[in-house]
Amino acid sequence: MPTCTVAMMQIRVVPNALETNLEHMQQTLKRVQDADIALFPECCDLGWASASANKFAQPVPGGSTVQFMQGLAKQFHIYLVAGITEREGDKIFNTAVFISKTGELLGKYRKINLVQNVEPMYETGDRIRVYDTPMGKIGIDICADNLMPAIMIGESMAKMGARLILAPSSWAVSPERLNHAYGEEWTEPFTYLSRKYGIDILSVSNVGPIADGNWKGWSCIGNSIAIGNRGKKTASLAYGEDAEEIRLFTCEL
Repeated sequence: MPTCTVAMMQIRVVPNALETNLEHMQQTLKRVQDADIALFPECCDLGWASASANKFAQPVPGGSTVQFMQGLAKQFHIYLVAGITEREGDKIFNTAVFISKTGELLGKYRKINLVQNVEPMYETGDRIRVYDTPMGKIGIDICADNLMPAIMIGESMAKMGARLILAPSSWAVSPERLNHAYGEEWTEPFTYLSRKYGIDILSVSNVGPIADGNWKGWSCIGNSIAIGNRGKKTASLAYGEDAEEIRLFTCEL
């Protein structure tokens, strides 16, 4: 049975600081060894739901941000899945890109289940795709696409043959919820998908503050989660606004 080792890149993302965040991606990749794929958080270029989305969003393909990420994948000879803020004409999308270890852009996914009243700057995605790779079939979605009310997204990818779902995320809590238990809202749908369809699902969140919008003052807290082997194999990364962590998780595809 083929295996795939994913580096869960739970890193700090600074709101509205494009160059800082891209450089941090590069520096953290230097710490990764023996992984097939590096999975980064949602909107790891500018931060999730950040005010600078309209100013700094770049096209995919062709924009300087995705070209930089393609260069990272080629430099470190690793597949890369990362959240990016995408521009298409006058529209902005919350997007995840899938890049091969030779730097080829294999495709992109645009978030469908947008959080109401928090990310109005993004347009809604309109398609789901599964990628046939040497490691097996892989599906990609983003954060709230994996909540139980949107479980049909993950189920659709499983029915399309995905053996692994990778989800850049940005999990945030209000100040009064900081340091309280977190994660049940994700472990429930992840376990459901893993048990029902025999797939592995990994979601990696960033850490750091939210600086703009209705959730300004909230904290992204990591706590990235992986569930596989029909719900029997699990991983949960560190929790907290400063809890950067990189961990390898091996999936059987």
